[in-house]
Amino acid sequence: MTIRARLAIAHGGAALLILMVLGMLGWWRFGVALRSSLDETLAARATSTIDALQNSGQAQAGLQEGDAGLGAGVFVAVFDSRGHLVDATANSPAGLPVPLSGSTGGETRVGGATYEVAVARADDGTTVVVGSTLAVIDETLASLARLLLAVGSGSNVALDMF
Repeated sequence: MTIRARLAIAHGGAALLILMVLGMLGWWRFGVALRSSLDETLAARATSTIDALQNSGQAQAGLQEGDAGLGAGVFVAVFDSRGHLVDATANSPAGLPVPLSGSTGGETRVGGATYEVAVARADDGTTVVVGSTLAVIDETLASLARLLLAVGSGSNVALDMF
């Protein structure tokens, strides 16, 4: 093998490695941004639901009526101070556990599905749990990974031609 061929292979390999690292970093950063955005949205909705409950003075905030404005996959559940479910949107997962005292949210599994949740508590002990399935984010990241693999493969073929 000539030195020219070896240099071309080394150059192509280095370019492929750089593309792979940049693609993986971009994919990871995009996932972090999606999760961060979801966390902020859920926390804001939990806080606004607590505010609405405290302002209305009712244990039930009529969550079913506000169901349409939540967005796909987002649910709200209200628990009283004893941990009993008081109200929930129609798409709340069955068997949603009452969050532990002091919990502000995070990932939880219910019925085989993974959800990101935010928790807010009122002064009277009422707990609001707002959550969303992570399936949409997972599918978005899987689609991006497939796209990056396709582009990376195409780039490698193009580099090998030169």
